[in-house]
Amino acid sequence: MNNNDKMDFDLDFLDDNVKEKPKATPTSSKSTSKKKGNPAAVWMWGGGIVLVLILIGAFSGNNSSSSTTTPAPTTATAPVLNTGNDDTSNNAQTVSVDGYMCSQSDSEEADSLDPDINNTESQEIATERSALDQKSTALNTESNQVDSDDASLDNSDQSAVDSYNQEVNEYNENLQQYKTDLAAFNAKVDAYNASEQPHNNYLAEHCTKD
Repeated sequence: MNNNDKMDFDLDFLDDNVKEKPKATPTSSKSTSKKKGNPAAVWMWGGGIVLVLILIGAFSGNNSSSSTTTPAPTTATAPVLNTGNDDTSNNAQTVSVDGYMCSQSDSEEADSLDPDINNTESQEIATERSALDQKSTALNTESNQVDSDDASLDNSDQSAVDSYNQEVNEYNENLQQYKTDLAAFNAKVDAYNASEQPHNNYLAEHCTKD
């Protein structure tokens, strides 16, 4: 039962327990003394009044206690703990990968698509490129020297002409070798770039350019 509901008492039963005051016995007009009332009846009437007061007090107490409002209990909410295992915290750190800024998970995925993760082949290519650059510089120097010798060549001097022709032959041989080496190098670079394409595409799609 709701504590806020009042209890209804039937007060009619109180009337049944109240004793009627006995009527005094008529006295003779000639008598000069008054007749006393019945002591037992007076006691019962007084007891009835006391009983009524007790019941009224009990009724009032029950109504007071029943009208007391009990506060609703509150439920504490457990705090949500961050375990650090979610994707948000895992992606909070950015990593630099081949000129791109990536999340940690994207960096790991890009690395898995890189066939030259240890940069072994790229270092070999860099070494070959440096050697070809040196050959190109040497060929430019040799070409300038041939042009200079041609300008000062005495065509009437057979020995000078033979020496010049030998110089030209050597230059042409060196130039042809350079062209052969350059073609092989370019083919190697093309193959390397093709193998790196999935890795590069992933970086372009999922990461930000530095």
